[in-house]
Amino acid sequence: MLRLFKAPEPAADPAETMRREYEEWLAANVEDEASRQAGLDAFRAVEDAVREDGDCVALFELITKGADYERAVAAADAAGEIRGRNAKIDTERELRHDSDGVPHPGVGGNTYDAPLPDIFRLASGAV
Repeated sequence: MLRLFKAPEPAADPAETMRREYEEWLAANVEDEASRQAGLDAFRAVEDAVREDGDCVALFELITKGADYERAVAAADAAGEIRGRNAKIDTERELRHDSDGVPHPGVGGNTYDAPLPDIFRLASGAV
């Protein structure tokens, strides 16, 4: 029997095609093996959740975290900077005026009993 039309090939699984393309992209753009593996593991977890349950929550969460990444990193950086400044202020307050009235060795007979420095002056120096 003569066939004029070739039978259509089965369509490729879109998820598998996307995974292959993602693996190629990872190989070309991400140098760290651990980061590549973490990305691939996350992709597979989302793929499995969608395939097995039709549950897209994992995908939605991943997209939302990725969209908020830059803001979250900036907020963490700002919070860390503030904590560092506060720690520096606390350290300066403790070191400058830690006197129990007993002369420190090598200072002679004088004790340093000055009033506590102004918190605003310390804060401006912590920047």
